[in-house]
Amino acid sequence: MIIKRLATTSTKHLRELFVAGLLLLIVVVPFLIQPKVPPELEAYYCVQFRDLVGPLHVRVDCDAYRLVVLARDPQLLLAPQEVRQSRPLFIVIGWALAKPIGILPSELVGPYSLIASYGGALAFVPEYTGFLILNGLLLLASTLLFRRLLGSTSLLSAWTLLPLVVLLSNQVTKLFFWTPHLQIFNIFVPVASMSLYCWMQPRLRTLTWLQVTFIGLLIGFAALIYGSFAVTAGGAALCILVGEGISALRERVINKSFQSFLLLASFFLPTVVWAAIVTNITGSYYSHEIVQYRQFVWLGDSLSQGANVLLTDLSANLSKYAFTVAQVVVFPCLALAFVVAVTLAVSVSRQPDNLDQSRSFAVLLYVLPAILFQGLMGFYQPRLSWSLVPAVLLILGLEIRQLEVALVGRARFAVKASLIIVSAVYLAYWIFSQGPFGEVQWGRPVLEVL
Repeated sequence: MIIKRLATTSTKHLRELFVAGLLLLIVVVPFLIQPKVPPELEAYYCVQFRDLVGPLHVRVDCDAYRLVVLARDPQLLLAPQEVRQSRPLFIVIGWALAKPIGILPSELVGPYSLIASYGGALAFVPEYTGFLILNGLLLLASTLLFRRLLGSTSLLSAWTLLPLVVLLSNQVTKLFFWTPHLQIFNIFVPVASMSLYCWMQPRLRTLTWLQVTFIGLLIGFAALIYGSFAVTAGGAALCILVGEGISALRERVINKSFQSFLLLASFFLPTVVWAAIVTNITGSYYSHEIVQYRQFVWLGDSLSQGANVLLTDLSANLSKYAFTVAQVVVFPCLALAFVVAVTLAVSVSRQPDNLDQSRSFAVLLYVLPAILFQGLMGFYQPRLSWSLVPAVLLILGLEIRQLEVALVGRARFAVKASLIIVSAVYLAYWIFSQGPFGEVQWGRPVLEVL
């Protein structure tokens, strides 16, 4: 009986994995025919388009070249003023994923040799493919986690489809799926964060100090892959403090405060240790985000010139941030507003269960630290602000579910058909529309390092 149950569970998980992989391929493969930027503007957008077979081509971000070089020889991370020195685990993962591919005979690799094309030559570069595998794994994990967040029984259910399509098809995946880069983490981090908060909430009363330390360390090591995991840590600490309500916080304020502090201290520990190791070996530690872009430390720079300068710079930067947020949340927010309006128009009763409340609170736990983190960063791009979209998509999916469950007959069929049509149109838009092409570099040349 137990063996039969395990076999059934395994078959169910394999089927879900297959469907998720198929959906992912349907979304990302068409990006190989996306419109190209004019050749004379490639340097302007810091990008190159490399032809594969027939109409297929890949968009190679200029940062990809250095990432591949580092993955070939991770010891280069210790070079003075190495741009990726603060993100060593991302390079190590690319290096590790490339190893199994590198031992394969080139004739067995097939199209991978075409994907990893540099200059005018086609050369088999396993590290390029390793980073593509990482992108695929991140989107696959995001898909499976998001399905569980929605509480959907199927990835292909009508009320799951639209949020999933938006999650997978957007400017982040269009620009960065087929090239080595860190930006796919802007999809994974929010989904993983909200999943963590949903897991933590019913366990807050029984969480041990050892478990809290482990959570902090885990997120801390993840921050050595991508810095936005700091948002995950902030939300987790906030969850410990207020996840059981204000009354529980008042009753156990010392214990909760200590656990929250322990989580944050554990989170910073891997970065401190890595910085100490690099400093001990090379004599200095370099953070490109701080030195080049003055991320977060711009607050101190402005304050050193007076409180008025700080207020002026803060107002200007928050305005820039709000503008980037507005660019990416327009469609999901309009879709959410439309669904809510329809729900109110047909008088659907709203009776959220405990799981719905837990998910909504997880959204809040992510959004608040994310806005604080991104708003004070001092470096603003739509691709970074896009990490707020999955939170909106989760609420959208929950609202669509309530609407679909409440309707019957032709009305329910009309809702399902509308969702499928909107999803198809949205997907087609991102495949065939011009741009976005990349971050404007004002004439910065594409680096040819291979």
